[in-house]
Amino acid sequence: MEKQIEKIALKMNESVRIDLPGKRTSGYGWHYKPEFISILQIANEYIPGDMKLAGGSGIERFTITGVSSGTCSVTFLQTRSWEKDKPPLDSKEFQITVG
Repeated sequence: MEKQIEKIALKMNESVRIDLPGKRTSGYGWHYKPEFISILQIANEYIPGDMKLAGGSGIERFTITGVSSGTCSVTFLQTRSWEKDKPPLDSKEFQITVG
């Protein structure tokens, strides 16, 4: 099954929040490549879930702000940093247009 690409349109200095399901207690984190640094600014934070549950998960929140006109794709990959040769557990792709 082919992954869907979500399209997002932003105005200059407008932000959108993307919440992705976290699995940090299992060692997985969401990562992206900063190939679009001139178009977007991305900040992230981790919001822990219920820590009373073993293996509980939280939310990885990415706030994306348009800083320059243009279009780019941002792919988030959920991986373990030490498993370089394994495919990601999950991925999410966004096409973002700033204008």
